[in-house]
Amino acid sequence: MGQKGGITLIDGEIIVIDKVEDDSYDGKEFKKVTDKAGNKFNVKSGRGGALKEKWPLLQEGIAIKLSVGEFNGKPFVKDFTVVKDEFVAQATEVAQTQVKTDRNDSIEAQVAFKGMVELFIAGALNKDETNATIRWAMERIDLPSVIVTQIEEAKGETNKTGKSSQETQTEPVDRQDGGEATDEERVNGFLKYLENHGIKDAKVFLSAEYGIDPAETLTPKKCEALYKTIKKDKKW
Repeated sequence: MGQKGGITLIDGEIIVIDKVEDDSYDGKEFKKVTDKAGNKFNVKSGRGGALKEKWPLLQEGIAIKLSVGEFNGKPFVKDFTVVKDEFVAQATEVAQTQVKTDRNDSIEAQVAFKGMVELFIAGALNKDETNATIRWAMERIDLPSVIVTQIEEAKGETNKTGKSSQETQTEPVDRQDGGEATDEERVNGFLKYLENHGIKDAKVFLSAEYGIDPAETLTPKKCEALYKTIKKDKKW
């Protein structure tokens, strides 16, 4: 960690690029990057031109994770990686563009937010719900680093258990972390989807609305077909 140009460079920090400009000093070219919070830092060519080869990745709106080194007591960007996780990128952008002051971190809010992230990973939140979740978190959690930490913790717990700690899968689809859901998780996800939309007795609902025998065992394939039909019919 260190100061450069009036800002703090933090190893492992995730930022979202707002602007990239070509610049040079003493005959050496570099990229001047401005993030969504208005912070500016330089990305030089790197040892042997390694970073220069990655300059094309520095695009407006892209989230990157910084690797920060120190030379003669001064911090510098020694490397960066593109963040491909859309939720992390969205959360970081909102966090950087909505600077909050005089707000204490809330442990309760962090726990709740992590639960919401688990919902997202489980496939329970659509894009609008995801954005609403980020806005909700920003009203209660001050530091972007705290938000990202909660995201990473939630992802880790979901990856380990195969589902969220709150049993929150709601759609009969594969997990968004790349793992494949089990048949039981798919069926439970479908039933949870119905419950979240006010259907307390799935068997009665499916029998009355779609002629499904209450004694019939629901399979993942059947749940997926019903999910698509119900979503279209009910416009959920």
